[in-house]
Amino acid sequence: MKKTLISTALRFVPKSVQYKALCKALNYLFEHHDLNDLKNKVVKLNVSDLKKSWLLTYTEQGFTGTTQRKADIELKTKFAMAFKVHNKAEIVEALNNEDIKLIGEQGLVDVITNNLKALDEKRLKSLSNHLFSFLNLKSKQPVEPAPLDINNITADDLATPYNIDFIRDEAIKLEQTDLQKALSLMLLAQQARPNGKVINNKVKDYQAKLTTSN
Repeated sequence: MKKTLISTALRFVPKSVQYKALCKALNYLFEHHDLNDLKNKVVKLNVSDLKKSWLLTYTEQGFTGTTQRKADIELKTKFAMAFKVHNKAEIVEALNNEDIKLIGEQGLVDVITNNLKALDEKRLKSLSNHLFSFLNLKSKQPVEPAPLDINNITADDLATPYNIDFIRDEAIKLEQTDLQKALSLMLLAQQARPNGKVINNKVKDYQAKLTTSN
């Protein structure tokens, strides 16, 4: 997932939507965690190389945006680390190496550190794999074509919604002339977007047609 894509997206996404997205993500990750020690505390999330930060507070309903400007604790990291949420071992290592740095009262630092180290691996991977759809950023991003070679798709090409849309659309273009290739592309799109209604319907349709023709 490219830094420039995220940075561009953030310029187009209203702050209110960004806060809603962040709170949704955090509340999903920490749904079964005990964060009572953070109650009514203000947490600053700071991605230093993007020059972006957000202030959140924790309540009985979970994380929410706040109008307060003074943070009780700051979590500071860089873009590359912020998007390694799929890998718990790297998060633990980053905490130990201070690539994820927590600044504030020691008690609050310990609470956040312990809860980060206790994150559920499946939830981390789910959030990472469905980041844009989970955070509802797709419709807010600038639309631009994805310059891909459909004969040489890599795992990295499946990291952005633009590319997934491109692969899906190229598959649809091929369904009348090369159904096997169309299915191959649509299956790649399905890997990245397993809940995509159009993609799943097309995969079933192509598989049924190929089975019949054989």
